[in-house]
Amino acid sequence: ISVKDVRVYFSLWSYLTRSFLIRDIVVQSPTLSLGEGSRFKFKERGSKPSVVPRRIQIKGGSFSYKTHDKELRLSPLEMRVLPSKMMDRFDITFSGNGGHVVFKEQEKKVNRFEGAVVVHPDGIDLTGIVATLDKTDLKTEGVIKFSGKSLETTGLNVKMNVIFPVDEYLPLLPIARE
Repeated sequence: ISVKDVRVYFSLWSYLTRSFLIRDIVVQSPTLSLGEGSRFKFKERGSKPSVVPRRIQIKGGSFSYKTHDKELRLSPLEMRVLPSKMMDRFDITFSGNGGHVVFKEQEKKVNRFEGAVVVHPDGIDLTGIVATLDKTDLKTEGVIKFSGKSLETTGLNVKMNVIFPVDEYLPLLPIARE
Protein backbone atom coordinates (compact mmCIF):
# COMPACT_ATOMS: atom_id res chain seq x y z
CA ILE A 1 0.00 0.00 0.00
CA SER A 2 1.25 3.46 -0.83
CA VAL A 3 -0.50 6.85 -0.59
CA LYS A 4 0.44 10.25 -1.99
CA ASP A 5 -1.68 12.42 0.32
CA VAL A 6 -4.37 12.06 3.02
CA ARG A 7 -6.57 14.94 4.16
CA VAL A 8 -8.81 14.66 7.21
CA TYR A 9 -11.68 17.05 7.97
CA PHE A 10 -13.20 16.73 11.44
CA SER A 11 -15.93 18.31 13.53
CA LEU A 12 -14.84 20.34 16.55
CA TRP A 13 -18.27 19.72 18.11
CA SER A 14 -17.47 16.04 18.38
CA TYR A 15 -15.06 16.82 21.24
CA LEU A 16 -18.20 17.20 23.38
CA THR A 17 -19.30 13.65 22.64
CA ARG A 18 -17.79 10.23 23.33
CA SER A 19 -16.97 9.72 19.67
CA PHE A 20 -14.57 11.76 17.57
CA LEU A 21 -16.47 12.55 14.37
CA ILE A 22 -14.48 12.83 11.16
CA ARG A 23 -16.55 14.45 8.41
CA ASP A 24 -14.35 13.45 5.51
CA ILE A 25 -11.16 11.55 4.76
CA VAL A 26 -9.74 12.16 1.28
CA VAL A 27 -7.03 9.76 0.13
CA GLN A 28 -5.16 10.96 -2.96
CA SER A 29 -3.43 8.51 -5.36
CA PRO A 30 -3.36 5.36 -3.22
CA THR A 31 -1.95 2.13 -4.65
CA LEU A 32 -3.03 -1.29 -3.36
CA SER A 33 -1.26 -4.37 -4.70
CA LEU A 34 -2.32 -7.88 -3.68
CA GLY A 35 -1.11 -11.30 -4.67
CA GLU A 36 -1.68 -14.95 -4.04
CA GLY A 37 -1.88 -15.61 -0.31
CA SER A 38 -2.91 -12.06 0.67
CA ARG A 39 -5.00 -12.22 3.85
CA PHE A 40 -7.13 -9.77 5.80
CA LYS A 41 -8.14 -9.90 9.45
CA PHE A 42 -10.92 -7.87 11.00
CA LYS A 43 -11.18 -7.11 14.70
CA GLU A 44 -14.49 -7.67 16.41
CA ARG A 45 -15.82 -4.55 18.09
CA GLY A 46 -18.21 -4.85 21.00
CA SER A 47 -18.88 -1.19 21.77
CA LYS A 48 -19.48 2.04 19.90
CA PRO A 49 -16.32 3.13 18.04
CA SER A 50 -14.42 6.11 19.45
CA VAL A 51 -13.52 7.47 15.99
CA VAL A 52 -16.32 7.68 13.42
CA PRO A 53 -15.55 8.70 9.83
CA ARG A 54 -18.68 9.77 7.95
CA ARG A 55 -17.18 9.64 4.45
CA ILE A 56 -13.99 8.26 2.93
CA GLN A 57 -13.04 9.26 -0.60
CA ILE A 58 -10.34 7.77 -2.78
CA LYS A 59 -9.23 9.86 -5.74
CA GLY A 60 -6.90 8.73 -8.51
CA GLY A 61 -6.20 5.34 -6.95
CA SER A 62 -4.96 2.11 -8.46
CA PHE A 63 -5.57 -1.53 -7.57
CA SER A 64 -3.71 -4.63 -8.74
CA TYR A 65 -3.99 -8.35 -8.04
CA LYS A 66 -1.51 -10.79 -9.52
CA THR A 67 -0.90 -14.54 -9.31
CA HIS A 68 1.16 -16.82 -11.53
CA ASP A 69 -1.57 -17.02 -14.21
CA LYS A 70 -4.00 -14.17 -13.47
CA GLU A 71 -3.70 -10.42 -13.27
CA LEU A 72 -6.14 -7.57 -12.70
CA ARG A 73 -5.15 -3.90 -12.82
CA LEU A 74 -7.60 -1.01 -12.38
CA SER A 75 -6.48 2.60 -12.67
CA PRO A 76 -7.56 5.35 -12.25
CA LEU A 77 -9.97 4.38 -9.49
CA GLU A 78 -12.42 6.68 -7.72
CA MET A 79 -14.24 5.43 -4.63
CA ARG A 80 -16.58 6.71 -1.94
CA VAL A 81 -17.23 4.84 1.32
CA LEU A 82 -20.07 5.84 3.66
CA PRO A 83 -19.71 3.99 6.99
CA SER A 84 -22.57 3.67 9.47
CA LYS A 85 -22.15 5.35 12.86
CA MET A 86 -21.46 1.96 14.45
CA MET A 87 -18.90 1.14 11.72
CA ASP A 88 -20.68 -2.14 10.95
CA ARG A 89 -22.10 -1.26 7.52
CA PHE A 90 -20.27 0.36 4.60
CA ASP A 91 -21.97 1.67 1.46
CA ILE A 92 -19.31 1.76 -1.25
CA THR A 93 -19.47 3.19 -4.76
CA PHE A 94 -16.57 3.06 -7.20
CA SER A 95 -15.75 3.87 -10.80
CA GLY A 96 -12.89 4.09 -13.23
CA ASN A 97 -11.97 3.93 -16.87
CA GLY A 98 -8.77 2.01 -17.33
CA GLY A 99 -6.84 -1.16 -16.65
CA HIS A 100 -6.49 -4.70 -17.92
CA VAL A 101 -7.33 -8.32 -17.06
CA VAL A 102 -5.16 -11.34 -17.90
CA PHE A 103 -6.62 -14.83 -17.48
CA LYS A 104 -5.30 -18.02 -19.07
CA GLU A 105 -3.04 -16.10 -21.46
CA GLN A 106 -5.90 -13.92 -22.70
CA GLU A 107 -5.56 -10.19 -22.08
CA LYS A 108 -8.47 -7.76 -22.14
CA LYS A 109 -8.42 -4.01 -21.75
CA VAL A 110 -10.73 -2.59 -19.09
CA ASN A 111 -12.46 0.35 -20.76
CA ARG A 112 -14.71 1.27 -17.84
CA PHE A 113 -15.95 -0.10 -14.54
CA GLU A 114 -18.37 1.12 -11.90
CA GLY A 115 -20.44 -0.30 -9.15
CA ALA A 116 -22.00 -0.19 -5.74
CA VAL A 117 -21.66 -2.67 -2.89
CA VAL A 118 -22.82 -2.79 0.71
CA VAL A 119 -20.53 -4.53 3.20
CA HIS A 120 -22.19 -5.61 6.47
CA PRO A 121 -21.59 -8.28 9.15
CA ASP A 122 -23.59 -10.92 7.26
CA GLY A 123 -21.87 -10.45 3.91
CA ILE A 124 -21.65 -8.27 0.84
CA ASP A 125 -24.55 -7.08 -1.30
CA LEU A 126 -23.52 -6.46 -4.92
CA THR A 127 -26.07 -3.88 -6.00
CA GLY A 128 -24.86 -3.36 -9.54
CA ILE A 129 -21.33 -3.78 -10.84
CA VAL A 130 -20.73 -3.12 -14.52
CA ALA A 131 -17.55 -3.35 -16.57
CA THR A 132 -16.60 -3.10 -20.22
CA LEU A 133 -13.64 -5.24 -21.30
CA ASP A 134 -12.71 -4.46 -24.89
CA LYS A 135 -16.06 -5.18 -26.60
CA THR A 136 -17.51 -7.30 -23.76
CA ASP A 137 -20.04 -5.87 -21.29
CA LEU A 138 -20.42 -7.49 -17.85
CA LYS A 139 -23.09 -6.78 -15.26
CA THR A 140 -23.10 -8.45 -11.85
CA GLU A 141 -25.47 -8.32 -8.90
CA GLY A 142 -26.18 -10.57 -5.97
CA VAL A 143 -25.27 -11.49 -2.39
CA ILE A 144 -22.22 -13.07 -0.77
CA LYS A 145 -22.95 -14.38 2.75
CA PHE A 146 -20.36 -14.95 5.48
CA SER A 147 -20.41 -17.61 8.17
CA GLY A 148 -20.66 -15.82 11.49
CA LYS A 149 -17.51 -13.95 12.45
CA SER A 150 -15.30 -15.58 9.84
CA LEU A 151 -14.86 -14.36 6.28
CA GLU A 152 -15.51 -17.81 4.87
CA THR A 153 -18.26 -17.71 2.29
CA THR A 154 -21.33 -19.77 3.16
CA GLY A 155 -23.69 -18.56 0.49
CA LEU A 156 -23.22 -17.18 -2.96
CA ASN A 157 -26.16 -15.93 -4.99
CA VAL A 158 -24.69 -13.89 -7.82
CA LYS A 159 -26.12 -13.24 -11.27
CA MET A 160 -23.87 -12.12 -14.13
CA ASN A 161 -24.95 -10.96 -17.56
CA VAL A 162 -22.36 -11.01 -20.32
CA ILE A 163 -22.75 -9.43 -23.76
CA PHE A 164 -19.93 -10.08 -26.23
CA PRO A 165 -19.22 -10.27 -29.98
CA VAL A 166 -19.50 -14.00 -30.72
CA ASP A 167 -17.36 -13.88 -33.88
CA GLU A 168 -14.29 -12.83 -31.85
CA TYR A 169 -14.63 -15.69 -29.36
CA LEU A 170 -15.48 -18.57 -31.71
CA PRO A 171 -11.84 -19.27 -32.60
CA LEU A 172 -11.07 -19.68 -28.87
CA LEU A 173 -13.74 -22.35 -28.29
CA PRO A 174 -12.65 -26.02 -28.35
CA ILE A 175 -15.15 -27.14 -31.00
CA ALA A 176 -14.71 -29.15 -34.17
CA ARG A 177 -14.42 -27.07 -37.31
CA GLU A 178 -14.80 -28.19 -40.90
